[in-house]
Amino acid sequence: MNKQEIRLKYKNNRNGEITKSINDLIVSLNIKNICVYFPFKYEIKINDLLTFLNENNIDIYYPYMEKINDKVVMKIRKCEGNIVHDDLNIKSYYGNEIDYHIIDAFLIPGIAFNKDGFRIGHDAGFYDFTLKDYQGIKIGACFSDNIVEDDFQEAHDIKMNYLVSEKEVIKIGD
Repeated sequence: MNKQEIRLKYKNNRNGEITKSINDLIVSLNIKNICVYFPFKYEIKINDLLTFLNENNIDIYYPYMEKINDKVVMKIRKCEGNIVHDDLNIKSYYGNEIDYHIIDAFLIPGIAFNKDGFRIGHDAGFYDFTLKDYQGIKIGACFSDNIVEDDFQEAHDIKMNYLVSEKEVIKIGD
């Protein structure tokens, strides 16, 4: 299947939460700060993870899509203050913009991932473009049945270091 076919097959209204396994992964990797996301209706929920992060004093950051001229750029903001909507009307937090290279890890949602750690998102490429030179940890989040065998990756796609689902954590080899 191509990316569009996979996107249509796996994009549906689902409910789910990442289990304790991601908390254990964060501890084992000694993550002190992480960029997370506000889930869309068909993305895996992270409420329990946010509680864990707050209880363990792990700094939380969120992406913020900002329209500059005619281009949309992903900026990263520290979770401070009130919830706001970015220029694409996606939830984020008010906070200071930071250099994303200082972040230990990104938790990246996906409609589907393949076993090689490549992602199908919402077809905008924000994570791929923004994180193309990022050397930190990239953790893909999706439902276990949305981890597929298909080879759909393209040259611009970034590779995850881990995939986490409601059932398991998978370490992706180099």
